[in-house]
Amino acid sequence: MYGHGGHFETSGWTVLASRVAKQSRGRAEVSTGIEYAAGRTYPDASAEPVTYDAEKHVVVFKLVKENEVWRLAFIGYLS
Repeated sequence: MYGHGGHFETSGWTVLASRVAKQSRGRAEVSTGIEYAAGRTYPDASAEPVTYDAEKHVVVFKLVKENEVWRLAFIGYLS
């Protein structure tokens, strides 16, 4: 998408709730409730926008610690 000039236009995400669901040495899983603001998606530079309303989702983020820095390894949508 981005390689062809596509992009998103939105005021962003709001984390409504979060908790560490699992954590072990060098790995963590965080469950979150997120609200996406309304916005537009452009599949490529010449495309008409696809508009969407605000949405709420339950999302799991899996993190991996590399060189003492936490990095995002996975995003999974539960709803």
